[in-house]
Amino acid sequence: MEERQYLDIDGTKSVVENGMTHVVATGGGSYDLPFVCGEDVRIIIKNYISYHKETGQAYVADFRLAGFEGEEAGYDAI
Repeated sequence: MEERQYLDIDGTKSVVENGMTHVVATGGGSYDLPFVCGEDVRIIIKNYISYHKETGQAYVADFRLAGFEGEEAGYDAI
């Protein structure tokens, strides 16, 4: 099961340099993205579902970063 989540980007503090974007989150954290982007970037997360043996209830057993997408980034999923 795939899901998409917007990244929490403060566009007034993010910096583009050498084809990368140093992103500052609105909460204050920071990280680097390997492409030039604006504020409309989403991460694609692939969730792996399993089921509890006794109850049959589904749960996310594992997850992976599957890529990025967003019009401003001009970057599609990996």
